[in-house]
This record gives sequence, C-alpha cells and structure tokens, in this order.
Amino acid sequence: MDEGYGYGETITLKTSDTCTVSGFMIMNGYCSSEPAWENNSRVRKFLASRNSSPVCVPELEDTSYSQAMQFPEVITLDTGDSITLEIIEVYPGIRYDDTAISELSCTID
Repeated sequence: MDEGYGYGETITLKTSDTCTVSGFMIMNGYCSSEPAWENNSRVRKFLASRNSSPVCVPELEDTSYSQAMQFPEVITLDTGDSITLEIIEVYPGIRYDDTAISELSCTID
C-alpha cells in the first residue's frame, strides 16, 4: 500500500441482513471549504468488489458536490456478504497527498 495518496486503501460494507444495493452517494474530498477541497486529493477511481470479486471500476467527477456512483446492475447481498471500494486512482490535491472522502452512503433499493 502506498503512503500519501491512499492507493490500495479500502472501505468495506458488510451486511447483517439481505439487501439490494444499486450504488453509493459520495461527497468526494475534504469538503469543509473550497480551499480544503482543492488542497487535498480526491478519489478518481474505485475498484468495487462483491465478496472479493470485481464488479466495476467507477470513475468519479472531480467535484465537491454529492454525486451518485451507480453499479452496472443492482447487487443482491445476503447476510454476511460485503462490498469493498478500493482506491486505485486519485485527483491530486494542490497542497497535500492525502485523499479524503467527506461522506459516503449506500444506495439500498
């Protein structure tokens, strides 16, 4: 795992019940202010996996506004299944290497 930009860092959602997931809503970057957002790196691409099997590689917009990250098709998760998002590419910040995500929520159908 690389220091700084966070390549290889993961976020994992593990279910405690059966559900269907169509994607995520994300506020990408450190969104407390415009300068903070510009200074810190943001995720450009995630590798999204279900139970360690790749699902897709969504590319995010370079914006501080909330955006939808949709899977190609709705994913049914059984109890104990997981979805993992791995950082594989970033938009570099102008001052700092660290990559930030302000908000992330699962879109459950």
